Amino acid sequence: MALYLTGMGADIDPAPRGRLLDARRHGLQLAGAVLGVLDRPMRPVRGGFRMGYDEVDLPFVPAPGRDRLEQDARSADLHVRQRAEAYLKRMDAGQPVPRSVRLPVAVVRVGEDLTFLLAGGEVVVDYARRWKRLLAEDHPWPVGYAYEVPCYIPSVRLIKEGGYEADSSFIYYGFYGPFDAGIEDRLVDRVSALVNGLRGP
Repeated sequence: MALYLTGMGADIDPAPRGRLLDARRHGLQLAGAVLGVLDRPMRPVRGGFRMGYDEVDLPFVPAPGRDRLEQDARSADLHVRQRAEAYLKRMDAGQPVPRSVRLPVAVVRVGEDLTFLLAGGEVVVDYARRWKRLLAEDHPWPVGYAYEVPCYIPSVRLIKEGGYEADSSFIYYGFYGPFDAGIEDRLVDRVSALVNGLRGP
């Protein structure tokens, strides 16, 4: 039985893309990669399941002041306007505006042979690469888009680079970003702590 799991590659797109022919070509490439794995010796996965779950707060930089919000509330862009209106409504009701995103994370360990690392959101490949390096002895398999997708989850590198996904994509999620650059270490440390807690017999 085949099981599809979306990895942590929110900043990776197939190329070329946009046409049905492109999708078919990528499908053939994927099928070839699967067959290539099936033709090689497999590593057994044995043992019982252990799971750990947590949620981590990923803070934004401070939200803009009322002047900026009122300016955005007059924007011709519907999404910019709706985001600003939602923030102003909360402020007028005496409620705090969003200062962070609470992201679900989990670890599912199968014996000592395989460890799934799950995180909500559109998680970028830098996290997968870092966990594969830090937790190599646990045979990690990073999985993104787990539980829910509150927004794009960039790394420090992408926060510094800026651009659509790391900053302006938050318009469509209803948040004022970007994230504080400390989110990468916070997220990596929390998932790594879950893995540490599941090690051993």
